Amino acid sequence: MTGIPRDWRQGQARPGDEGAAPAEPRDARLALLDAARRLAGDRSGRPFGVREVARTAGVNHSLVYRYYGSLEGLLEAATGDRDAMVLRLLDEPGTDGILEALFDVALQQPYVAVRLAEVSFGESQGGWAQQAVLVRRIQERIAELHADLEEGEVIARTASLTAAALGYVLYESFLATALEWKAEDRATIRAHHRDLLRELLTRP
Repeated sequence: MTGIPRDWRQGQARPGDEGAAPAEPRDARLALLDAARRLAGDRSGRPFGVREVARTAGVNHSLVYRYYGSLEGLLEAATGDRDAMVLRLLDEPGTDGILEALFDVALQQPYVAVRLAEVSFGESQGGWAQQAVLVRRIQERIAELHADLEEGEVIARTASLTAAALGYVLYESFLATALEWKAEDRATIRAHHRDLLRELLTRP
């Protein structure tokens, strides 16, 4: 995603700089969106909160609530374009779009895995509407690929595929340490896991 220019800080107040002008509302909004995207891409869980996003953006944390209502609202706004791109992948024929949407994009931004896991396993009832749509679209695509499967079998296949993909993303760093992976081996291991996902997706 395209970040905002580095000079967005111009005119913003910094700690100990009493004379600096306050950020313009539009600059603060862009700064918060950019900070949320960067933190979401760097973290594999959700260990950051409103204050850290605001600190990264260089603005007061109250602006998160003023402009977006909550951290979840900010993240929805920050990742909405990526979510739309992921949903477009699921319109592609075959299996590549599903694997890219569910595995490749989540590897690039591990926070996606956390959001999808919450929806997939019923931990988030009221939020992450785009992610709920994504899980349903994966289920629909599996039903299209396997017209002979019963509804319950489609649901089970969706759950297995989602768990296998997101579980790897969530635990890759842990596995790399516990199994003493060499850094140069990670791409090979990812490709192997992707092949396993394809097999799970396409088997009769």
